Amino acid sequence: MTSIALLPLDDRPVNYDQPWWLGRAAGIDVRRPAREWLGNPFRAAQRERLADWLLDEGRAADGLVVAIDTLAYGGLIPSRQSAAPLAEIVGSLEPLRALRASRPEVPILACSILMRVSRSNSAEEEKPYWASHGADMFRLSYLDDKIGAGEADPDEIAELRTLSGVVPADLVADYRGGRERNHAVNRLMLDWLTEGVIDYALIAQDDTAPYGWNIAEARALRSVIVRGGLADRASVYPGADEVGSLLIAAFACRRAGLAPRIWPRYSGVDGPTAVTAFEDRPFGELLKAHLGPLGGVIAATPDEADLIVAINAPAESQAEAWLQLAVRDPERVPPDPADSDAGAMRVARREMDTVRRDVDELARAIAADVEAGRDVAIVDVAFANGADLAFAERLAARVPLARLAAYGAWNTAGNSLGSALAQAVVRVISRRAERPTDELAAHLALLVIHWLDDYAYQAIVRSEVLLEDLPALGLAATWGRLPDEHLAEVERQVARRLAPHVEALGDKLRADSVPNGSSTCRVVALEIERPTLPWQRVFEVAVTPSVELG
Repeated sequence: MTSIALLPLDDRPVNYDQPWWLGRAAGIDVRRPAREWLGNPFRAAQRERLADWLLDEGRAADGLVVAIDTLAYGGLIPSRQSAAPLAEIVGSLEPLRALRASRPEVPILACSILMRVSRSNSAEEEKPYWASHGADMFRLSYLDDKIGAGEADPDEIAELRTLSGVVPADLVADYRGGRERNHAVNRLMLDWLTEGVIDYALIAQDDTAPYGWNIAEARALRSVIVRGGLADRASVYPGADEVGSLLIAAFACRRAGLAPRIWPRYSGVDGPTAVTAFEDRPFGELLKAHLGPLGGVIAATPDEADLIVAINAPAESQAEAWLQLAVRDPERVPPDPADSDAGAMRVARREMDTVRRDVDELARAIAADVEAGRDVAIVDVAFANGADLAFAERLAARVPLARLAAYGAWNTAGNSLGSALAQAVVRVISRRAERPTDELAAHLALLVIHWLDDYAYQAIVRSEVLLEDLPALGLAATWGRLPDEHLAEVERQVARRLAPHVEALGDKLRADSVPNGSSTCRVVALEIERPTLPWQRVFEVAVTPSVELG
């Protein structure tokens, strides 16, 4: 069996488990280091062990997908917090040079994260001073770049002067020094691409915006790519946690000789021009950017497409998905829940009530495409950090979910889009001929993960936990780390609330046949392991399914 050595960004399910499921669906053995060697907010990565593992696995693998931040710093969060000098960081990347020298024929696909400028006063994943200066630092970054681009008005120029006196200069210098080091590492990736040390460089802009120090760095990196003629081998665009899966899909496309042609369908006429909350460009351009690593293009017509991508983009403004339950039932809102101020609620209500997109029509179009035998990937980004409830309900009522190529509705628009495209192109490849049932079961397991996580958990269960279960335990509605003594009870509530969604999805999947080459099969059983909160917070959940086919 073809194998890939994957060095993940960290130990979360989106980075560690979902690429593994995707590999199984593609008939690829994705080899991973032990989860406990990887870092998280309360455990440092075992960097030397990971480097040794990569060298060992790289001697036999048919390809490598490497998170540069893990090799360099120990993971995504350490890349923001580390004070290590550039020389030390560059030295830690030497295993890539050694692998290239020993196995020049093996493709090395590398991803690196262009460090975010977090917009909230929280130091959980940042340096300590972010707790008191994070929002001001974000605004300082935004205004400084906008003024540098010559696009700021006089009020914004005055605001920057005020902020410069509010945020201590030594903290700004420390933060910008860390950014300069990380930017130098990203520049090095492009140099190594030119030298042939790596074969593809995907530099993902984490939690981005139209302006900022990170956007200035992205412009500089794109300029290097253009001047160096590297556009076919490098990408810079908004995203982060989906990049491991996307690069595995890119490997699968190259192996299968597929340059995917996609046809987008939108829920509203403004869909292609919508700029989502954590991105810096219209969604139509975000879609093109994510096709870059896959070698894909927009098809001229739907009949010429390998894949239909059905996109539910925001019509008004991308609101937080978890607020939908609070809008539907205001009685559920506690006195001071996190992020549920009146302004945020109004934004959510406007998006829920908008007449500028039509989820009923999009659901009908998806059902018709699936019935016609087309592969359809669903990208639901009308809300951030979870599915659009109204759209998901229409899908459950009209669409044979087991026959979808992919479904994505989690976290940022870039996260949803990249993961859905990755799974969908693998499904397009696997539809060419009958595949072993374990590969088809892995594809369905990934669909199950996204439906239960992106829709059931992120948009419903998590909201119920925030609005009801945490207050019942005497806790504030929080995205932060839960107290040790309450974790087991919160996980128990998550399992209890998720159970009926598992049952309903199982009934739905068993009702539909699943194409497998010239034949079909059917889901006969669906179970999941008890869900957990892997980073001891409600932001993400671990869903591990078991899908039995007959």
